[in-house]
Amino acid sequence: MSALVVKKSQAIALFEAMGFKTAKKWDLAKLTEKINEIEKGPDEPFDDEDLDALIDELMEAEEAVVLDDEVAEPDDDDEEGEDEDDDDDAEAEDDEDEDEQEADDDDEQEDEKPKKSKKGDKVKKDKKEKKEKKDKKEKVKGEKKAGGSREKSLDKVTLGILKEGTSTLKQIVKALKKEFPDHDAETLERTTKRRVTGYLQTKYGVKITKNDDGTYKAK
Repeated sequence: MSALVVKKSQAIALFEAMGFKTAKKWDLAKLTEKINEIEKGPDEPFDDEDLDALIDELMEAEEAVVLDDEVAEPDDDDEEGEDEDDDDDAEAEDDEDEDEQEADDDDEQEDEKPKKSKKGDKVKKDKKEKKEKKDKKEKVKGEKKAGGSREKSLDKVTLGILKEGTSTLKQIVKALKKEFPDHDAETLERTTKRRVTGYLQTKYGVKITKNDDGTYKAK
């Protein structure tokens, strides 16, 4: 059985319909190779009836060959005209080769762009992560510093209350809670008890006494 002759335009249209967007860049050899690799038609028919018919012919043919449209449909011109057509075809193929080479170069450049883009994205990501880590460290450092300052303020406020007069533990905690509303009342009570029973005396060299009525006084 002779090979099925397929026009180049038909082959390109078929492959584009099948999702091969770069088919128009393929030369005749590649188109022929690819069209012979088609083992079955699509699950759903094409919108173009001619393409459906072409698929049916390909499924029945043992082999197919893709030729330029002019060669696939030879006219009745004289030999001189045919020679001119051959020359035109050769020039057309040369132009196609040049276009294909340019297209390949463009594809290579496009392939390089994503790589550069990925590299740039990675650098940006690394910088962002470093900045986030730095900000986090600064935040923690600031919180620790603020915490130390806050604890120191608690000490001074507690000492101020004790030096003003006698106060019970609950009265001291109530006054501290008013000054530091973000503190948990139960936690504040526990830490204040430790302060007045030893911590403040050791750290600041003051003497805190507890009276019989349960009140505290600093001297």
